[in-house]
Amino acid sequence: MASSRVDTINLRIWLVSIICAALSFINVTVHLIAINFPNLGFPCAYFEINDLKAVNLSANNQIYQMTHQLYINPVQIICYVLIMAMLFLLIIIYYIVCCAKVFSSNKTSNVNQTTRDITWMGDTSSCFQFILIMDTFQLFVTALSFRLVALGAFAYCIFFVCFTTFNVTLITQFQSADKSFFAFQKIHPNLKGTVQFKTVVINLTELMLGYSTMFLGITTCLGVGNSIYIRSITVAYSSINTFLVMACIYSIVIEAVLVRYVKPLFGYYVGMFCGAVGLSFPILQYETFFESEWSTGLIINLAVIAIISIGFIICRLVRYLVKKKRRYKQLLNTESSSLMDENE
Repeated sequence: MASSRVDTINLRIWLVSIICAALSFINVTVHLIAINFPNLGFPCAYFEINDLKAVNLSANNQIYQMTHQLYINPVQIICYVLIMAMLFLLIIIYYIVCCAKVFSSNKTSNVNQTTRDITWMGDTSSCFQFILIMDTFQLFVTALSFRLVALGAFAYCIFFVCFTTFNVTLITQFQSADKSFFAFQKIHPNLKGTVQFKTVVINLTELMLGYSTMFLGITTCLGVGNSIYIRSITVAYSSINTFLVMACIYSIVIEAVLVRYVKPLFGYYVGMFCGAVGLSFPILQYETFFESEWSTGLIINLAVIAIISIGFIICRLVRYLVKKKRRYKQLLNTESSSLMDENE
């Protein structure tokens, strides 16, 4: 059976959105590579936004230019940007593979089946959300290069909102892995391999979302700490507490709502744990620079976040195994049900 007009239009729009996402990825990749080299239009190294080693308080009182708050070190920033670029590449590959699978799949007699396949794998709206993620991330890195911490914090908040929306869109369009695999095996055998691929993509995006939650706390508080007069230790505690509150809210939403669509959803908790561990190293440098007696309290707060993340990992693992081993009761046949009605 030939594709319907609705399928044809949706398939063309989806193809155009994937091409736009690929072009945006090329633009962002070139930008992220060029920003690491001097004399290419970027005034400062974006990863040295809070380099405590470069501060010399005995010469010209350099600290007045920007208040150095609690932030991750340059190596961690470079690794974070690199991993995000690799995640962007993986998502682009996922969309290209899905597009190729749809074009090569056998036509079925079901009306608008192609539209349903596109909606399940990642429709046009998710593609444009992905473009917004890459563009706002590029704006964030550029703002760090120009030492515009307030603009960088604002750009990162928009990036985090877009990243969250993209994750929720991918997860809620998943339905169920078992149902999707069964449907594709019966209708489109060429598409059943995308079930495992999408599960991997979702968990990796969730992992980076968990780590980005930590990044949101420290970046937002870095912008606030350089916009108003506030104590540095207050900014440090606010960063960690923001990370704690946001991570708990997201974890509860995952366990209460999103696991109905994707059962093996461990990525966010792993990213949450990595964020807590990664932030412990800058705290040690923070203690050395400021000679702060509050570092023990900061480490304790991070330990609480790490323990909570481990608890959610165990909870998700137990719930996943229990759901997998659940036994269903046999349905009553019509004769037994009629006898029960007569006895009543």
